[in-house]
Amino acid sequence: MNTAKLILLLAGHAFIASNASPCSQHGSHTTSVATTTTTTTTSPPADTTCNMEGKRTGLSGLHPLGSYVGAKSPSACADICSDEHHVARCKSFTYTPSSKTCILWDIPVNVGGKAVPGTGVFYWDIECWPSHTASSTTTAPTHTPTNCLPADAICDKEGTFSDYDQFATYRGAESASDCFDICNDSHHADRCVSFIYGIYSEMCYFYDVPASVAMRPISETTNNYFWDKVCWLNSGVSCTKSTSSTSARGATTTTASTTAAASTTNCNLTEA
Repeated sequence: MNTAKLILLLAGHAFIASNASPCSQHGSHTTSVATTTTTTTTSPPADTTCNMEGKRTGLSGLHPLGSYVGAKSPSACADICSDEHHVARCKSFTYTPSSKTCILWDIPVNVGGKAVPGTGVFYWDIECWPSHTASSTTTAPTHTPTNCLPADAICDKEGTFSDYDQFATYRGAESASDCFDICNDSHHADRCVSFIYGIYSEMCYFYDVPASVAMRPISETTNNYFWDKVCWLNSGVSCTKSTSSTSARGATTTTASTTAAASTTNCNLTEA
């Protein structure tokens, strides 16, 4: 082999070595694949009503699914309409900017709704908000259970409404536990302090004040039961020993049986 051919052969080996892919000690390799994300915007159905100023008529016997006061925009109403508690039933809502109020409905806008300029109430079918789906999850704020139930806490006490207004309502609760779940969810937890459960109306009424402010004691039967949220968050550290029973309203109630030293705080220990 002459000198010129030897030089060319060595140069070829050097070129191949310099362009070879590195190998791991396990002989595997990673292949990078370019991916493209496509965002598809779904148009609402043709009969969908979005942002219509108007009013509803001819709804005798029909009642809203719920309400919320304090929404800064119709998007906040859509969030609540499509959350885990409402998504199965909420079909539409109204938003009133002047009072920041959402009214949730289990019927579409075209049932009784008509355009009337100047009402200040704006109607939306939930299909107007395709991005607000049940698959979007939110995390409720974490509330550390209290060790002791405050002595002035109101738990499962029958009464009637005071003059203080609730900030939200919900229709269709099967138990007081359903009301607590909403009171303590991601939309309401930071504001909800107490609630009322109506066992025959299946209504929840939510308050940003203690139950002692929201309720007025009454001797007559009302079938409306008042709860401070702390009743459901109490961890049950022992101060007053008690036995539990389940009421018809879906909650555990306690009956004191043994009282600890008088110097301890008023707390409850529940025995299942």
